[in-house]
Amino acid sequence: MNKYKFPYNGNDKHLKYFADNPCSNWSFQNFTDIFNSEKPSKTKIKSLLACYLNALNTIERNHKVPNDVKHHIRNLIDEEKKDKKSSSSIEYNIVATDSSRIYAIGDKNTVYAEASQLPLEEEESDDERIPSDLSIDHHPYRTAEYFFINEEPMQQKQEQQQQEEEVVHWLVNEGYNISEKCYTLKRNTQLMKRNPGSLSDLRLLALNDIFIFNNDLSSSVTKYFGTNIHQAIMSSLRFENYRPETPNKALIWCQEISEDPPSDFLSCLSVCSRYMAEAAEKKNNIDAHTAHVLTQILPLLIAGPPDRSIEDSYVHHFLAPLLQSVFSSDTRLKTRWANGNDLSNNESKAYKPDFVVYSMTINVKCVVLIAEFKPTEQSSTIESDSVKLARQMRTTYNDLVLNGVECPLVCGILTEGRHLKTFVMDMISPKLYRYINLSQVDVCFRIDQLYLIPAIVAKLLQLKNIALKTVVKAEASIMEAVESGRRRQPIPPQSWLSNDTHRLSRKRKKTPDNQ
Repeated sequence: MNKYKFPYNGNDKHLKYFADNPCSNWSFQNFTDIFNSEKPSKTKIKSLLACYLNALNTIERNHKVPNDVKHHIRNLIDEEKKDKKSSSSIEYNIVATDSSRIYAIGDKNTVYAEASQLPLEEEESDDERIPSDLSIDHHPYRTAEYFFINEEPMQQKQEQQQQEEEVVHWLVNEGYNISEKCYTLKRNTQLMKRNPGSLSDLRLLALNDIFIFNNDLSSSVTKYFGTNIHQAIMSSLRFENYRPETPNKALIWCQEISEDPPSDFLSCLSVCSRYMAEAAEKKNNIDAHTAHVLTQILPLLIAGPPDRSIEDSYVHHFLAPLLQSVFSSDTRLKTRWANGNDLSNNESKAYKPDFVVYSMTINVKCVVLIAEFKPTEQSSTIESDSVKLARQMRTTYNDLVLNGVECPLVCGILTEGRHLKTFVMDMISPKLYRYINLSQVDVCFRIDQLYLIPAIVAKLLQLKNIALKTVVKAEASIMEAVESGRRRQPIPPQSWLSNDTHRLSRKRKKTPDNQ
């Protein structure tokens, strides 16, 4: 192990340190000495520490690294964490440790700090007559005049100065600077604000420092970056570790019912009780939740499905059984439907999710999942529900960070008609919220669609596992604050967080009364 060198041939200078030096020489002191000796002006210690820990986490997540080396890496990370806690000065480490890996996910993510640079502007016309794009989220029915409301200052001077001293960039693969590309997209979108009605969801979100990443290039902010960068980014955003175990019988049960459905309520209960008993014995999560959901949905479908064009019917007959089964099965999680405002410091009308999942430690509520539902795929609202959900997730993320939760992940669910999408939001650079579309699956409305239930359950269980990671961190943070009498310093730093709000509103037509 002592002679092991990390096999790396890329351009990241910090990873090259671990490729050029044997494992026995790895230390933060040696790392600092080497990099400061190469520069006329010394790099700040906290910048180097962030680079050092980022590189260690990247190496530790690589499946080709031997287990004894991974153990050594975890010891190195723990050593620096202890030194950081004992320090009298506050230093921010924006990378997850071995016990909290929800910040930089994937083997190809690299984060480092360097002096701020102004990126070159993209060559893009600011002609207000030209729509920003004609992608799937273009809004051709915005024919009225629009303007932005609730615009807050883009950056406070104090935050600007702090970020100019030290900017943390998100790099992917061999030097793709994704942070700069996102910041450039936002600046170019600001030039198009004179015609807000033409802006796509991608650009509306960019104005709010939210950037959506989707495997579908046409629905992802990466369509402005090119195919190669899109593929590099999406391959680095990995959440496979949160997926549940593959089902044993769920798909077979659904197929059996579709081919030979029960004839009445009692026969439905008889079939479902047999499935429930088998699932309880085998202890497979997808099987158990599928059997549980079938006990509620199957009698409804046999009797004749209700009108799903009505929102209450759509939500409580077709979605609620799935959501309640998955998210109410753990005592650490609580659920709430659209009866109140669970997000702080916001207008209740603009920020009232249809469904939330949260934890309650002592008297502190931490929302970890937000959902928005629409029974049809077409909406008459000015802004789409995806934009609304993203803003609410950003607010939730800010609340968690300010409550001392270190590098949280916020989950989201969006259903529009027959489509159900799942999302995760985190941060990896200042003013850069990653709005990641994890999956999309269709909702079950008929008996011949029962095979969709195990797939939906699997997607929801993945979100639940992600949410529980944040809940564990929230509880640890709150209990630490109770014991110490003070709240943790925010990680990421508070200066990273954004409260910029660009929300579309329709202009009123001039009449003789209001001219």
